[in-house]
Parts: sequence; C-alpha cells; structure tokens
Amino acid sequence: MSWLIRFARALRHPNFAVYAAGNVLNLIGHWMQRIAVGWLTWQLTESATWLGIMTLAELGPTLLIGPLGACWLTVIRGSELPRPLRLRRRCRPGHWHC
Repeated sequence: MSWLIRFARALRHPNFAVYAAGNVLNLIGHWMQRIAVGWLTWQLTESATWLGIMTLAELGPTLLIGPLGACWLTVIRGSELPRPLRLRRRCRPGHWHC
C-alpha cells in the first residue's frame, strides 16, 4: 500500500487532521521567517559572513541541545519509558549520536 493512501486514511481521524494542518502551517511560517531573516541580513550587510552568523545563531541551539536531549532521553529516562519505546543504544563519550 502506498504511503499516500495510508496518509489519506490517517486524515480521516479528526485529531490527526488538525495536527497535520497545524504542522503544515507551522512549517510554512518557519520557512518564511528563515527566508526573511536571511534576506534582511543580506540587505542590511551584503556580507556572507553575517549571513552565516545569523544562520548559526538560528540553528546553533538545536545543534548543541539536540544531542544532549537525545542522550538524556536514552540514558536517564530510558528506563521509565514503556518497553516498546525504549531505545537500545546508549550514549558513549566520543560519539556524536546516541
């Protein structure tokens, strides 16, 4: 069965339809903001360096906190999760992923 047919079936459930619509609107707004910030940075500075700094400022927290959150979920909270949701891998020093 194609993923499109499964997705259409899932949209029959009202809660999922609301979630999917909200997610689409959220992603559109997020990309509009990213493009607007990049465009404004370029218009004000005409500098690729500042454009890179703005991108780093926007994505930096995700890049730094994301792996820590994944390790926290896996190592500390993993034992409290129901068995099917537990992740089998553990974070180890020197590894970028869990």
